[in-house]
Amino acid sequence: MSALVVCSRLRFLPIAKRVSSFLRSANFRQYNSQHTQLHQKNFVKNVSQISFRCVTSSSSIPVPETSKVDQLSFGLEANLRRFGRVSRNQLKNLLQEIDRQGVPSEHNILLVLRCFGGYLYDEHPDVKVQLAEEFWNKLQNQVTFSTQDYNALLAVYLQNGHKFSPEEFLAKMEASGVKPNRVTFQRLIARYCEQGDIEGANKILSHMKSLDLPINDQVFNSFITGHFRAGDPASANEILNIMAQAGLEPTGDTYGALMCGYAEMGDVEGIQKVVVQAETESVQLRPSHFLDALMALVESGHEKHADMILMILSKKMGFNQDAIVYTNQLLAKGYDDVAYKLFLTMPKPVQLNSQEVSAGRFLLRALAKHQRPVDKVADIVRDMKEMQLNCDDLSAVAQLAFSIQNTDYAMQILDKMKSEGVPVKTHYFWPAICQYRDQKNTDKLIETVTKLKQLVDIPEDMVFTLHQFVIPALVSLKHDPQEFFSKLEAAGYSAEEVNFSHFIYLLSKQKPEEALQFGEDKPMFVVFAALKSEISNLMRNGKLDWRLGFKLVTLCEGKLDKSIAFSDVSGDILWQFLRQNETNPDWTEVEEVLDTMLTNGLFIRRNDILARFLKNAPAHVVEKFESITKDFKGTRTQTLSDKSIDELRSVLDGDTENVAAKKWLLIKACSVGNVSEAEKLQAELDQQGFVYPALVTRQLAFLYSTFSKDFEKAMIYFNQLLSEHPTFNNYSRVVLSISGLLLEQGKAEEAISMLKEHGDKILMVESSDDVTSTFIFKQHCGLLVKAAIKHDVDSAYQVMEALFEHGYSKKDSWEVNDAFVEGLIELGDPDVVLANMTKTFLKDRKVPNIHAVFCMLIQKEDPEKLQKVVDMVTEIHGEMNVLHDLMAAFVDCGDLKKARKILETPGLRARMPRLVFACNRFIREKKLTALENLVNITRDLFDVDRDEMLFHLMRGYVFNGDVDKMLAVLDQFEEENVQPSNRTLLYLARECKKAGKVLPDHLQKQAESLLQQQVQFKPQPRQQQTENVGRPRVEIHLNSVDNEALQFIINNDFEHFESLRKRVEQSENPVKLVNIVKALLMQKKFTDLRGLFRYLGQKGDLESLLLMKNEGLITGRLKLALHPHIVQAYIERDQIPECMQYLRDNVDDMDTHITSFNVRDLAAKSPEHLSEVEEMAVKLADNKNELRPLGAVWSSYYLTDSKKADELLEKYPGLLKHLNSVFVAAVASSLGRADLLTSLLNMHRQHGLKKLPFVYSHLIGVQCANEDTEAVQESLKQLRADGLDVSNLKRKAIVMMEELFTKNNIPVTWDVTPPKRESSSSSDSSSSDDEKKQ
Repeated sequence: MSALVVCSRLRFLPIAKRVSSFLRSANFRQYNSQHTQLHQKNFVKNVSQISFRCVTSSSSIPVPETSKVDQLSFGLEANLRRFGRVSRNQLKNLLQEIDRQGVPSEHNILLVLRCFGGYLYDEHPDVKVQLAEEFWNKLQNQVTFSTQDYNALLAVYLQNGHKFSPEEFLAKMEASGVKPNRVTFQRLIARYCEQGDIEGANKILSHMKSLDLPINDQVFNSFITGHFRAGDPASANEILNIMAQAGLEPTGDTYGALMCGYAEMGDVEGIQKVVVQAETESVQLRPSHFLDALMALVESGHEKHADMILMILSKKMGFNQDAIVYTNQLLAKGYDDVAYKLFLTMPKPVQLNSQEVSAGRFLLRALAKHQRPVDKVADIVRDMKEMQLNCDDLSAVAQLAFSIQNTDYAMQILDKMKSEGVPVKTHYFWPAICQYRDQKNTDKLIETVTKLKQLVDIPEDMVFTLHQFVIPALVSLKHDPQEFFSKLEAAGYSAEEVNFSHFIYLLSKQKPEEALQFGEDKPMFVVFAALKSEISNLMRNGKLDWRLGFKLVTLCEGKLDKSIAFSDVSGDILWQFLRQNETNPDWTEVEEVLDTMLTNGLFIRRNDILARFLKNAPAHVVEKFESITKDFKGTRTQTLSDKSIDELRSVLDGDTENVAAKKWLLIKACSVGNVSEAEKLQAELDQQGFVYPALVTRQLAFLYSTFSKDFEKAMIYFNQLLSEHPTFNNYSRVVLSISGLLLEQGKAEEAISMLKEHGDKILMVESSDDVTSTFIFKQHCGLLVKAAIKHDVDSAYQVMEALFEHGYSKKDSWEVNDAFVEGLIELGDPDVVLANMTKTFLKDRKVPNIHAVFCMLIQKEDPEKLQKVVDMVTEIHGEMNVLHDLMAAFVDCGDLKKARKILETPGLRARMPRLVFACNRFIREKKLTALENLVNITRDLFDVDRDEMLFHLMRGYVFNGDVDKMLAVLDQFEEENVQPSNRTLLYLARECKKAGKVLPDHLQKQAESLLQQQVQFKPQPRQQQTENVGRPRVEIHLNSVDNEALQFIINNDFEHFESLRKRVEQSENPVKLVNIVKALLMQKKFTDLRGLFRYLGQKGDLESLLLMKNEGLITGRLKLALHPHIVQAYIERDQIPECMQYLRDNVDDMDTHITSFNVRDLAAKSPEHLSEVEEMAVKLADNKNELRPLGAVWSSYYLTDSKKADELLEKYPGLLKHLNSVFVAAVASSLGRADLLTSLLNMHRQHGLKKLPFVYSHLIGVQCANEDTEAVQESLKQLRADGLDVSNLKRKAIVMMEELFTKNNIPVTWDVTPPKRESSSSSDSSSSDDEKKQ
């Protein structure tokens, strides 16, 4: 493992468990925080970001067998789609993995080559070309290059200004038997024009015309450059007229080429004329065009004119991502001053706290990357700090230099820090130690350690650095212990520091006997946290006998004053011992352990932790601990109600007189509208003297009101239901259907009265356990509203009011609100629509079905009303979202000019969920032209996922039955330099197979491989899953292995369950999870099944969870419980792009797919994805008023960024009902964050939330752990002031208080027996699960 990765993980995800527990321990945090907290936060946090970040991926294919190369390429592509650039370090990971695994796929060859073009932003162009050619030559004899490969290499040459001969390149292609295509010829023309060779370019152009290849604006843009390079600016301007004759309009790239031509001449007036001309023609010049002109000015020796371009840029917005690329290129070429000026021109984020400003981190990285003069770097850092642009000092530059392996340069920066008076911290030197170790440079390593001792002399820090970095490094370099002891003592380290460091190092290498022997006669500077961590790990892994463990503790006890701290080590030893012997405990040996502890004066701080291990102990042991019991739930037999219609018919075929089967078949026939079968069954039951129960009567009323539309018969059965079964209240759909019949008859008042009369009496449909799903029920409510509008608008309002106030639907139901707007639009009067929308907006702050409203007003050509609607919607959804929606509406209505104008809004970034929503609408409505226009006009929109857009264009063509056009989109992929994602390739392969078409060779092999990988995860068809719901559960015959595994699950013993699975994994009789799940379902052991879900999710067993989901075994509410654990499995496997795609695919049901626990772990592993999760949650909150996912996001922000958490709460006050206080308090408690808990307490008190006792319990627990008696007493005062007392607290908090007060001779003023169990309801359904996972 490289030194960089080792150091990058030490802060948050350490390389080994021993380092992890050491860094997490309270003692280490206590002594370390006094010296390194602030700087370590700023320095090591950034070191931890060294490994490249996988952002989003459009691949929704679960591929557990994915190679490391594919995983890295997914992340790289995602980075390109989001930021439009990639760093050398990010690309290096992929190249190294390709070298290890051999020949890369065609997909990855193209990806790498394209990265060496304009995407690789932090290398000099000459270096990029060199890297590309090395990669090409390495593969020369291993693969057959395609036309696309040669085109990609051409792009590398052109984008990096590499000089090459077009004739030789073309000859090289022909010699390899590769035919050039349109893109090849376009790029060869560009090369001729770069040389000013117009004649050569014209030859290629003539050849393209002879082949009848289309000529686009890119060719003309190249000729503009060619004429300028040939010294003929007049001919360059004449190209605009030639384009007009060819029927082509100049684009921003056209005017950009003109600007660059004048820039190379140093003609500032010419540049200004081009800008004015573009504005006159209403052509938008993007910031990248001006940045190209800036680069051309500087490289042509006209640096003095750079300020003019920078002044134009300063008035623009949204060019920061482009500026980062050009700043790096300017620094790579040595133009430091211009690069810094460009940075100062960039729009800066608003940061209220001057102590946390961090603008320009990329600039510091570029300075370190290109090793700019140290004095110049110091001046820039100082200037940025004085201007309050960045609070970083030179230590940030050193860290960044370490991150890119510029070790010597980083050490120069550390020397400069000393001369500048900047504090130097211990951890600044860790990367240098590791990197010199990897370079096998002992002299530099010792020099670094010596310098560390001179600059930073904190004993605790020295011990950690020695045992974790220095000693392992010297051992790996084959140095004898006595030799490096002398080297370290010569470097200024004390014998105590070196001895204890070596003692801990021996423990970390699982040599406890040798460590004991080494430490017996030597002085040691003991650091408790390190000792506790190593002993715990040794015990956990079975490498340390408890007797030897107590000897090690006793050895160190006299060298450390904090004897209470040692009780934790003793407790860990006892806990590990009991855990290891839990299956067959030897109680005699347990007594021996306890006697040994008493003899040596070692004690346990919290004995209640060990209770569950001693439930079967003898009485004299049990007296010391409380027992733990477990209640087992009984089973329920299967009934006919579980059978499907076909299965019930089969039952009747064998028993024609089975009344129960007829009853259930009648119920199900009514639910699907099978009138003839229902009436036949009804007649047979009447002959048998069947007495109709409430459920059957309701179904008959439902049948005649919903399907037959027979008002009289429906009312007969409805009245019979009310009179004969007055206590039955589950008939909500019947009320809706009969009300609809009344509205169709023009009896609006009767329909409304009926809704009001029965609304408070009946049970509303809340789940799919009823006749139909909740979704269909809401749609039924919507249809009722539309029917009312046909009567009159006032009646519709009264119907909606009755639906909302009497519990049929929530006010935020989009099905009902959208139906209301659709009904208004069908009336055809814009004034009515606007008046009612304004009324809804003022009353409820919502504007439903906005796309339909936009389209109506655009078609009616009523800009005044359109602007009023836009203003209303902007207040709710924000400007960016509304601009996307309005743009899509203009596209839908065919007004592309106005749609383009919206996209030219400065600073506009792509909101992909909005664009995808528009694409899906156009596909669904078969608006192919609108879809094509949307894809084309969003091409230059920043942050747009072009693979996603082109994928939906393909879907549109297929939906319209045109597979040939679908294949033609591949040319657009290549022209835009976009790599199709796995999802796109799979879709192409499937559709080509259906249509008998063949993919191009360079894509076919990759698509076939993906199809083969996906077979094992092929989901069950929806129809089959639906049919499975009603089928009887067959008897499960478990083999002995399955039965043993089942018992482990029921006993919540997943450790032994996993051990069993591993043991029989390759046997003839392995554990069959499907059988186990069926058995748990038969026994109704849903709690145990949820425990299995949780275990598999935390283990990252994605395959098993997907198997359960796709087998159709898990249904109803239990299936909803499964979803978050699938998300967790993705996270545990570090498959973050796939996880994000899974969430995107289920964004409408995100409230059932993600919990606070998921969001916390996702943010910890990939913090950049938190913003996308927030965006999806916000969309759900805005569109459906579903706030639970946003509550999960709030939890993560509250723990890491309180400002963002406050902003969410301010924007969504309703979020208070969905805050997962249980989760937040538990995590804050585990982190020892009393400040967070105090803030949470104040928030609960302010808003009257119900979790005060729970938060108090955690706060007091943290205060007790810190032995802060004053804080505990103050919390007790506040507790009583809030109307609570000690009895409201959790058991653990009460016990800890009693121990703390007793120890400090403080009277215990309460007389409360701590409750044995605790239960608390939570408004957040995920709370209980989240707390268990802490």
